[in-house]
Parts: sequence; C-alpha cells; structure tokens
Amino acid sequence: MTAVGAYRSGHPGHRSPLLQRLARVFADGGWAPTVADGRFTHVFSAPSAGPPPWYVYEFTPQDAYAVTEEPGGATRWTFSSEQLA
Repeated sequence: MTAVGAYRSGHPGHRSPLLQRLARVFADGGWAPTVADGRFTHVFSAPSAGPPPWYVYEFTPQDAYAVTEEPGGATRWTFSSEQLA
C-alpha cells in the first residue's frame, strides 16, 4: 500500500487564461468544457459531478508526503515558491 498526501490551501481558479488552457487539455482527452464566469460548464458529465457549472480549484503545494509499507518507506517533499513558479 502507498499513501500520498499534499497540503496547502486551495482557492477557486478564476484566471480565465489558465482555465481556457485547462479546458483545451480536457478537450484533447475527449471532454470539452466551456469556460463561463470563471467556471466550467458542459452539456454532460459524470452524474457524481452534479449539475454545472463546476468550479475549478487551483492548489499550490507546500508539502507532500508519501508512505509505503516498506521499512523506511516514508518521505516528505517541501516546495519553495521558486520551485513552483
């Protein structure tokens, strides 16, 4: 078993150029959402997603952890703002 976690606050990603770029990535994968008012919308999605529109959250990791069953199989990564730029 392996467990991974990342910790940092997230916020709704309202930056339109970033959302447009992310929408193109989804479109390349076969689901092409539209960006409207800082959110995604589309005529269909997984029932578990609920009805549109959907907020897209942007997370900036500060710390990440991974743990395995192996002896000594735990590690932590700490990211600086320079690494995330």
